[in-house]
Amino acid sequence: TTDGFLHKLGERCRMLIEASYLTPENSDPLRVTISVGGALVRKGDSAESAIKRADENLYKSKKNGRNQVTIS
Repeated sequence: TTDGFLHKLGERCRMLIEASYLTPENSDPLRVTISVGGALVRKGDSAESAIKRADENLYKSKKNGRNQVTIS
């Protein structure tokens, strides 16, 4: 399904970033994670309503422990 594909893509990005780190000059490496929120455009959606739903999903990912993917 399309939402399954979108979730899988978000998970791949999340996992790649989680496995990476930043190395600032004269500092220890920093681990990095991301939270992802996405939304499929539904019939009758405006750009604003789809973006609002994606934004709400981002905050759900953060609220549920961060470093997660939430798609609707």
